[in-house]
Amino acid sequence: MSNNITVSVIVPVYKVEEYLTQCIESILRQTLSNIEVILVDDGSSDGCPAICDGYADKFDFVHVIHQKNQGLGEARNNGIKIAKGEYLGFVDSDDYIEANYYEVLYNAAKEKDADIVETETLDFDKNKTIPRRSFDLLKDITVTPKTIELFFRDYYFASAYKHNAWDKIYRREFVIDNNIRFGDNKVIYAEDTWFQLQAIFYYPKIVFAQGTHYRYRLRLSSITHNTAKNLVQREGLMINMYDSLLNTDIANRRIEQRACSVIAVEVLTLEALNQTHYGGNRNDYLIETQKVLEQPVVRKYLERLYKSRAYDLEPKRGRRTFLRIIGLLFSVKMYGLARFIVWRTYKAKERPSIDTGLLYN
Repeated sequence: MSNNITVSVIVPVYKVEEYLTQCIESILRQTLSNIEVILVDDGSSDGCPAICDGYADKFDFVHVIHQKNQGLGEARNNGIKIAKGEYLGFVDSDDYIEANYYEVLYNAAKEKDADIVETETLDFDKNKTIPRRSFDLLKDITVTPKTIELFFRDYYFASAYKHNAWDKIYRREFVIDNNIRFGDNKVIYAEDTWFQLQAIFYYPKIVFAQGTHYRYRLRLSSITHNTAKNLVQREGLMINMYDSLLNTDIANRRIEQRACSVIAVEVLTLEALNQTHYGGNRNDYLIETQKVLEQPVVRKYLERLYKSRAYDLEPKRGRRTFLRIIGLLFSVKMYGLARFIVWRTYKAKERPSIDTGLLYN
């Protein structure tokens, strides 16, 4: 590359004054040469804008975007617009990374000519650290029409390939050429998931780098730990967007359509967890999930789940049996009973963070 920038690190910033300096300092300590840092101030009303400007004044490879509050997804998208690196990386502004984080990912990308490189993550708070799944036995994969079923079963729904943006780097050319962008998280739920579904659609080569180099901060006040408002409608909109993407190549996207049926069930299960964890009851759940049935595209995928054998994409036997039963009930339009079983199955489980891959943890 003529500009020789290896990785553009995009950091969306919003009301994290307490953690922002640690985050930025961890990026500045990277052992990889020629990175650029793009701090996107998403309308913060605290001291974050001044902190960002201070670093930009001090380092010529640090750039700042100030914008009215548009949400996490649009902040990242605006960072992508000005990025010049060979690869794109994302760091949440309340997290931090190890000094060799981008060196490990970039070297793996260059060695194997990868479109996406993912690494392991360590969750932490003031009391504990929790490593996520190890990549010890995980093989790299090039997603193709022949491997897409394997990918969804053994990687995506097995929670090997995470739905997060921040534990990966992406070839910028791959992202730009395919117009892959984050969803507006004020409109859809799980803008990271939508980004990953688009990336998978364009058949990337994915490489896995061992080592817990990313530190993800657990905060009760973070966006992923707050009650999800209008979750059903927002998740349903993402399914509609994915359906529209699949329709651009519908004859060759049978496996992705089956995956979309499984994702449609996630709407029901995630809402059960959401309602339970935040004090909702069965009636609240049934009222909200009735809205799923009012969305023709989502209903279509729920009704197709059984006939298409979409449940076979689930790697765990118990979950696969659950999906098969739910799919059978939807196929004969026993919507109420299907939703009741989902509620009874998931109401006692703790709601997961969307950043760790919806229900697949």
